[in-house]
Amino acid sequence: MGNGMAAARKQKIWMEEIPFWTDIYRRLQRGDKAYAVELRAFLTPMAKCPASVIEELSELVDEDEKSWLTLEQFLLITTSGHPSTVRQKRFHRVVTAAANVYAGKLQRARAVRCAMIDYPLFVLQVLFFILITVTQIVTYFQYLYRCCPTSTKELEEYMRFNDKLVLVMERKREFWRNVSFVLVSFNGLSLAASAVIQMLVCLPISFLHSPWKIPFIYAAGAFTAAQITYICRYGFTMGASAAIYAVLWAHVVDVLVNRSQFGSVAGRVIVVFIYTAADAAQAYFLNRIPSVGTLPHLIGVAIGCTMGVVILRKNRGQKWEKWVYRIIRWLHWIVVAFALEQATMGSTY
Repeated sequence: MGNGMAAARKQKIWMEEIPFWTDIYRRLQRGDKAYAVELRAFLTPMAKCPASVIEELSELVDEDEKSWLTLEQFLLITTSGHPSTVRQKRFHRVVTAAANVYAGKLQRARAVRCAMIDYPLFVLQVLFFILITVTQIVTYFQYLYRCCPTSTKELEEYMRFNDKLVLVMERKREFWRNVSFVLVSFNGLSLAASAVIQMLVCLPISFLHSPWKIPFIYAAGAFTAAQITYICRYGFTMGASAAIYAVLWAHVVDVLVNRSQFGSVAGRVIVVFIYTAADAAQAYFLNRIPSVGTLPHLIGVAIGCTMGVVILRKNRGQKWEKWVYRIIRWLHWIVVAFALEQATMGSTY
């Protein structure tokens, strides 16, 4: 009750300050716009101005010294995305930490504000990755100690006829298997790596984008890997590597395209490349079931580098960049269409 009243009072204060910010904008307005550099110079000496406003104006100026704002855009920066309740303040600290690690130096304040605007929806991302991670752990121990045979031949027969989660070539009409296979892992090392990456990389990155984007890329990577399984005629596919690769490489390509905003990006690229190579290698060499496919997971890299970066991209930039993203978009839809065609072909039971 007390938190609700405090939040209402805080919201009222910000609503009352709209005329204050409007008056500042009118003083510096030129036609139907005001330049960010002039707004920043005017607001910097003011003790009342929140630091986040100065930071976001600085981001705009650093990106383009001639950046300008309409009144609506200026009010959006100055009067929205401010934490009021205790929970919002905690979330603000989490998002700020995520932005410092995963967002470019010219995107941090803007990313934090947008995340705070979407605050009521952040629980969806948290639940998405927590539920997946917990289910992966529970499923691993269940398969390890309770339900699965020990010999390779008996294990393959179990997955083919009894298991309900593993992606099986002949059971493609059981459509849930196209994504449920990410919940299964017979390799403890792969499970541990997936859990850590999902909670410490995928989840923080999801806070910096619209709530649906990272979960969508994650699911798209898994789904397309399932279709590649049908194309390549692998017996079984399991594990979350394809989905994780899609998220990681979407972030990497987004960083490379916006490298001027991130500073040095070599470290990020090297870390993701090493993780991908090591994870793929251990999945291949530690795989005790020859008919389980490992190659389909690498399609997650292609999904991240095509559809993923198109989804994460906010600004279209120069003309050549627009052509690049147009080509990437068409390549992605060609891959998806081909995979869907293959998913409807072949025998099943």
